[in-house]
Order: sequence, then structure tokens, then C-alpha cells
Amino acid sequence: GAIGLSTGLAYKVAINAPTDEVIELSKGLLAAHGALYATHMRNEGEKVIESMDEAFAIGRAASSPVVISHHKVAGAPNFGRSRETLPHLDAARAKQPVGVDVYPYPASSTVLSADMIPRSKKILVAWSKAMPQMSGRDLKEVAAELGCSQEEAVQKLLPAGGIYFAMDEEDVRRIMAHKDIMIGSDGEIPTVGKGSPHP
Repeated sequence: GAIGLSTGLAYKVAINAPTDEVIELSKGLLAAHGALYATHMRNEGEKVIESMDEAFAIGRAASSPVVISHHKVAGAPNFGRSRETLPHLDAARAKQPVGVDVYPYPASSTVLSADMIPRSKKILVAWSKAMPQMSGRDLKEVAAELGCSQEEAVQKLLPAGGIYFAMDEEDVRRIMAHKDIMIGSDGEIPTVGKGSPHP
């Protein structure tokens, strides 16, 4: 059977789900079974603390342990904020069961999106159904070769996946060194097949 409920509140298909709705789902599905609530939080950038608080509130309302997936602080304006998020995590763990995983590299991967261009130092094309030959290439180089902007290149590559270098190495190291962090991986999207996947 299932061990809990997982949400991807950062993604377009779920970002409009209000917290109250997730709480109601969680209360109905988790508490009676001692199951956990795992989340890819709503925001890992400017609103990372608010997103952590949302996850903790859902867990408290459902009387369920919380697992924060791939804890990070993303985007250059947020570099260094693990100094803020880790004590916040410790304060929550003093009141409720919370687990966290982190992957040991400064990149993340999901579907290719122009929204991530301003937040990333570098973007690699992980795979592209429209242009499979661009797999593994830097998006800036692909755009230059196609004679268009990076945003236009994304549209030409879709459906596609991207690897986003949007984290600071020091934040990754600080989070990994925390005593209550699990090391995890963030594997390739399983339906994609060949490409140059997330490490």
C-alpha cells in the first residue's frame, strides 16, 4: 500500500491548489493510517520560509510526519539563505516530525521552462522530443545556434526537460552537513527515455 501523500505544489498543475484543500486531503487520507506527507514545496526561492511553514502546517493538521523533498534555496537572490532555512527547520522539528532530503549537487531538473531562465546560472537541455540532437547542450548555445532568444529556443525544444544550475554550492554543502538531512537523488522523468539526464 501507499505510505503517504505526495504533492508537487511548485508545478503549474498543482500551484493553484490552496493550502486548505491540501489539508483536507491530508486529514482524510493520512491521520488514520499514520502515513506521511511528502512535498516538493510551493516555492524554493524568495518564499522558501513561507513554503516550509505551509508544509509544517499541513503535517500538523493531518497529524502526519512531513518530508520536504530536495531542500534548497534557488536563485541568486537567495544564495546563503540556508543559514535561515536550517534553523527554521530545527525549530519545526522541535514541535513535530519533519524529514528532509537534499541532492548533493547545485542543479535541479524538471520540464524545460522559460520561467527558470532568469533564476539559473546555466541551463542544460536534458532531453527534447522536438530536437533530440540538442540533448546535453547549454540552452544559451542552442539559442545562438537557432538564432533566437533563450525563451524562443525553449518553445522550439518543447516538450523537453532542463537541468537548472540555480543553487549556490555553499548552500548545498551547508544543507548536506546538517545532522538531520537525508541524501537523495532526483532521477530522470521516467517516461522520457534517452537523453542527458539530471546527475
